Amino acid sequence: MLSARHHVRQPHLHTLSLPPRLVYPDSDGSAEALAWRNSSLVLWARDHWEREVAGEYAAAYQHRNKVRWKDPLNPDSALISVADIARLFELSLGPMGLRPLVSAAVGVDWFGVDTQMSVIDSQSLHSIMWRKKVDLVIEIGTMCGGSAIFYAKTMMDYNPAARVVTFDVRNEGDRMNLCKSFSSKRHDAPGGESLALPGLKHPFWRNLTTSGNIIPLMGPASHHLARLDELSASSKTVMVIDDGDHVTRAVLETWEVLHKYTSVGSYYLVQDTRLDTDCAYAILTSRAHWCSGEWKNAFTDGEGGPGLAIDKLVQRKEFKQGWVQDRSIEAWGVTQHPGGYLLRRA
Repeated sequence: MLSARHHVRQPHLHTLSLPPRLVYPDSDGSAEALAWRNSSLVLWARDHWEREVAGEYAAAYQHRNKVRWKDPLNPDSALISVADIARLFELSLGPMGLRPLVSAAVGVDWFGVDTQMSVIDSQSLHSIMWRKKVDLVIEIGTMCGGSAIFYAKTMMDYNPAARVVTFDVRNEGDRMNLCKSFSSKRHDAPGGESLALPGLKHPFWRNLTTSGNIIPLMGPASHHLARLDELSASSKTVMVIDDGDHVTRAVLETWEVLHKYTSVGSYYLVQDTRLDTDCAYAILTSRAHWCSGEWKNAFTDGEGGPGLAIDKLVQRKEFKQGWVQDRSIEAWGVTQHPGGYLLRRA
């Protein structure tokens, strides 16, 4: 399973519109440049980046034209939109093998738990849960357990019996090996070295799994449908959060299995829709990027990440009949899940 939670490194970040400093500039007519420019990965990346900047796909960042900023003391400075700021913020975290420019890329601490959640989206999710009084979250992708703890503790403040059922295809030991690498990067956390623990190692995990507020299950959710039927039947408001395998086909397959559990008036969240744009930028501007490894096959042959899954999903007749993208959740402008908050209307 591909994970968006790899803390990554290497070159570099410049500015936006069309990415400047392509690996090979368009003026370069060498054989190497032509081979690079005509590769399927680069063709995909250029097409995606142009659609993102033009706002022509369903997971593009918002406010491309609504609000623009420039340096008032420099009349020659470029105009910067809120969408540009959102992309710059995301790219500054160093996704997909790019060099991070800030030290917060591994996410926020919360009551001593390393949540690996972005500061803005964690606030948005906290707000959704309180407003909708969600009492069951179905989470795909447990990883280190920090997000499951965050959801459970948030809901328990208004409903002590609220539950999170969380799925992962990897066993806890394998996931903890990855979690150790995340935690080792907390030495440069904001304000100094972080003492936060991975969720699986925090006392909250033991306490909440013992109490039944967190129900961890191994394997795909499709193998546990009877349990999901039981849990959802005894819950008033169900929310589904897909933070699992971040490729188009898998996201759509998970939707097919789980969207029915979302309560009317509640949300199905496809997380990390940012990754398509992150990868396009990395491909175009860097020779050393994660997309040429684990992600390569996902971004060719008509495939992509969760952003492309959203773009495909919202065009379906059945989606239009009962669902809507709720872009109002992205009121801050900056999010790691652009276009991913899906509201069930019927």
